[in-house]
Amino acid sequence: MTLRHGSGQALRLRLNAPLRVIFMVAVMMALLIITVDKLPTHGIDLYVLYQAGETFMQGGNPYAMELHFYTPPWSLALLGPLSLLPLRLAGFIWTFVALLTWALVLRKLGIGPASAALFMLNPFFVRGLLLGSYDWLVLGGILLPMEWGAWLLFLKPQITISHLAWWASEHGMKAAWQVYAPVGIFVAAAIMAGFWREPVLNEMWWNTSLGWKGIPVGLGLAALAFVNHDELLALAAMPFLAPYVGVQSWAVAMLPLTRNPVLMVLGVGAGWYFFWVGG
Repeated sequence: MTLRHGSGQALRLRLNAPLRVIFMVAVMMALLIITVDKLPTHGIDLYVLYQAGETFMQGGNPYAMELHFYTPPWSLALLGPLSLLPLRLAGFIWTFVALLTWALVLRKLGIGPASAALFMLNPFFVRGLLLGSYDWLVLGGILLPMEWGAWLLFLKPQITISHLAWWASEHGMKAAWQVYAPVGIFVAAAIMAGFWREPVLNEMWWNTSLGWKGIPVGLGLAALAFVNHDELLALAAMPFLAPYVGVQSWAVAMLPLTRNPVLMVLGVGAGWYFFWVGG
């Protein structure tokens, strides 16, 4: 770790490569320990997903549960086997894989270890871990060839729409049609078979969407993403455009800040201030 003061430049803190990796691993381990200690008592998202998988494995319809399960049916290919484990063990595995997937996603997006660790310290990200959110699974789609990754991205189409549109602009509408059409056909078949639950906004007391006020910001970020071929901006636009969005999904709005460590630190600090004081 070195502290440098250049002529006419602000004081800058730099970590060498091994220390950046150590910093990131330390943050991930701390988050894993804290989260596992809280799950399953605080992990309402994981609990709903676990119950949906259990209902499915018992031959029931998870969309008929009293708990509101909205996730598309192909998610049950993962949730079913997960529900065969004790809930606490499932929570540990879920959190460990979530952190690992996020690390790989951030690396794929070109974000270095130190900035990735700072990103993981933002309150929206931490809240997602404590809830047992599956945003990590959704964004894991960008790690795969799009014909497979689209199935993960469409697990939460309400927040991935800007990224899906960005991908289509980068690869052309013909490629997008070939990738997205199978998912759309599956969704249509599931709806007609009654194996689906339509989202009802009045039921979503947890909804943090900005509504119409967020649309100009989301469209602006999306436009910049298209013009500059910028995947981070496409991801950041997502929660601004969503009709319903959990607080944890706002983490992606901070992704562009990872390009500037100072802005990332300020963003994390402002986020925690919102949670502790403004929230």
